[in-house]
Amino acid sequence: MRFTGKNKVLEISLLSIWLLTGCSASTSDIGVYLAEDIQSNYGYCPTIEVDVVGVTEAEEKRLIAYDVDRYFAPDSQFRQNLGAVTLKFSENDMSSKFIPDDARCWEHWKDKGSKYIAVISNLPLIVDGKDSAVDPRKLIINMNDGFLIDSSVHYIEVGGSGIIELKRPPAVEKQTEIK
Repeated sequence: MRFTGKNKVLEISLLSIWLLTGCSASTSDIGVYLAEDIQSNYGYCPTIEVDVVGVTEAEEKRLIAYDVDRYFAPDSQFRQNLGAVTLKFSENDMSSKFIPDDARCWEHWKDKGSKYIAVISNLPLIVDGKDSAVDPRKLIINMNDGFLIDSSVHYIEVGGSGIIELKRPPAVEKQTEIK
């Protein structure tokens, strides 16, 4: 943007609008749900951890190639350093989890320049073979063209065949809000 100085008020107004729209970052609501097929696939509801985390471009590239079992290993520095929100599901707590747009995690993710939301689960695999790049236990959501500017709601379902994004939330009896 080039300024001529002839109309300073207009130029300052345009610069302000450009800065506010170009640098603003909003957040999303994220709902994570267990699919109805979990119990039928495993015969019970296994204890499942689901990490939801804002990731930068570099972290996204690394995460694509990263093995999920290695990611959930107790000594995983990569997992610890990402700053994920860990959601836990079990036979005793199968309620859906909801991360609202005003949860504390969003500030951390915005501050580090996250452009994607990654959802990773330690769901036991029931298919043969693992390719880290196409592991169904990982879902990466592009939050558009830089920073977390997608202000929509995302509905994530964890099921026997992996993690998928839904268009609408499933009907749920109980939902736990994560702050």
